[in-house]
Amino acid sequence: MTFLKRILIYLALLPVSFVGCAVVWALLAPSCLYYCWDDASPFLISWCPPFIHPRADSLDGKLHDFYRVPEWLVYSVWLLFIAGVFLVPAFLVWRFVMRRQPSPNHAPEPTAVGAGSSASRSTSTGPAWLSLGR
Repeated sequence: MTFLKRILIYLALLPVSFVGCAVVWALLAPSCLYYCWDDASPFLISWCPPFIHPRADSLDGKLHDFYRVPEWLVYSVWLLFIAGVFLVPAFLVWRFVMRRQPSPNHAPEPTAVGAGSSASRSTSTGPAWLSLGR
């Protein structure tokens, strides 16, 4: 597969990866990492920092935002999700999109061919560069 096709497949997988990471973040983060009483819809801004708004308490002062884990951990997990958005499609393209030419490490073994036999040259199943020396 050509390099351009690999890039196009990677670009096509990016939105899918972003939505997947956003869904996992929306399910994981507000319930486990922080509490935001006035959080917007999951796909609007809940995945974009800052995750809590310390000056946005409720009018009666009873509801306020807070981190359930240390703030550095929330941002570290968020950075891992952002890296995942870009690395998951790259891994999928690298792992599952087949190359057109085989790797030199996986080239077929040269077969023993009788010296001077023209019939054996025409029935060779190896690549063309193997039969050049015959």
